[in-house]
Amino acid sequence: MSKEKKWMIAGIIMVAVGIVLSVAALTLYTIGNRSKKPVNVGIGAKYVTNTYEVGEFDDIEITAKIERINFKPSDTGKGYVVCYEDADFLHVVKDENRVLKITDTYDSFLNFTFTVETPTITVFLPKSEYSKLKIDSETGDVDIPENFSFESIDIKLSTGDVNMGSSCRGDMDIKTSTGKIEVNDISADDVTLRTSTGSIKASGIKCGGEMNVDVSTGKCNLSDIVCESFYSTGSTGKVTLTGVKAQNRFSVERSTGDINIKGCDAENVHLKTATGDITGSLCTGKDFSTDTNTGKVSVPESAGTGKCSVSTNTGNINISVE
Repeated sequence: MSKEKKWMIAGIIMVAVGIVLSVAALTLYTIGNRSKKPVNVGIGAKYVTNTYEVGEFDDIEITAKIERINFKPSDTGKGYVVCYEDADFLHVVKDENRVLKITDTYDSFLNFTFTVETPTITVFLPKSEYSKLKIDSETGDVDIPENFSFESIDIKLSTGDVNMGSSCRGDMDIKTSTGKIEVNDISADDVTLRTSTGSIKASGIKCGGEMNVDVSTGKCNLSDIVCESFYSTGSTGKVTLTGVKAQNRFSVERSTGDINIKGCDAENVHLKTATGDITGSLCTGKDFSTDTNTGKVSVPESAGTGKCSVSTNTGNINISVE
């Protein structure tokens, strides 16, 4: 037998021994933690649909890991939650002090099943207005339609998309590490949209205070937004803003990427990128100041009472007034 075959056989034996030891360790761990739910070992978890009836509530708090989270109007006049879930890791659904709490018991360390199923949490709401909405999830999408409004909205995801259509009487804060954020036709006080690696798309926003949009690496596309002040920051990615109008300050900064604006305006406008072109149009005349190391500059003659500063290290500047 050749040396290569001997080494191959030895490698296969070592892998097999590793698998046996892992299963044995898992079994001992489970026996020592009987308070936990049974562990799925094998291929294919058993998924079931459970309906959880709840009492009256004003606030909603959801802690999840991999579920898709949906909100729908109740067809019974009462609140209830429908979960499509792993039979071994059922959700905890309860209402305490007028707070609806939904908690995921899924343990990714203990669950070694392989499945193509998508677990879901669907919250059926009997009213249209609620106080606080808080969602903390790891991997899963969140879909909230236009049927509802909240006093405040706080959503944090690791990997997942957010589709928001509900308005907010107070502050709206949506953050995701890797995923898309889409917000359409809503009103709120202060709005914060933030993603590390993903994209942000928003339109039809009425913001009574500040709107902050941060994209580390990805595209940002915003349109038809009215707010008191607008701020957008990011590292790498293209920014396209159409009809974004702020009363006081309009500020966009990028490390690397183009900035394109059309029909935007504010009393004070600040546009800055290290590498990229800055192009587009404003609604009213400004006192322009520009700075570029490598590139062409084209801006109107200074006019009006507002100010507009535009700077890029490497790129062209081309701004007009509609």
